[in-house]
Amino acid sequence: MPSTEETELLWQQFKRGDWEAYTKLYNQNIKLLTNYGHKFTRDRTLIEDTAQDLFIKLWASRASLGTPLSVKNYLYKALRSILFRKLEARARLSGRLYNYKNKTVTRARFAYRPYRGRVETLYADPWQYSA
Repeated sequence: MPSTEETELLWQQFKRGDWEAYTKLYNQNIKLLTNYGHKFTRDRTLIEDTAQDLFIKLWASRASLGTPLSVKNYLYKALRSILFRKLEARARLSGRLYNYKNKTVTRARFAYRPYRGRVETLYADPWQYSA
């Protein structure tokens, strides 16, 4: 594990566009970041993709980045933030698919019943009928 001074020097070189420094930062931290990601999810592919996304974003925004007190902690926090956004988006999408699936199943149950027309009308305008 490199010293804090070495890591800070690599960070400064990386910010100036030094590809070798960027590669060293990546190689020194990728394993730590993927291990850290396992605290939040068991989805190895998601963790690895998130770590890759983090380093892509770092390279793209390197000129506007500040100098963190701890590069390692900065990377942990950034990974956690991106990972939580992805997990949240996945949960929202899963909820939508689940709700859509339930609605489809509900409609299928009424497909051959005599009240089919009223149910379809209710789906179209739920406020049409009062309770």
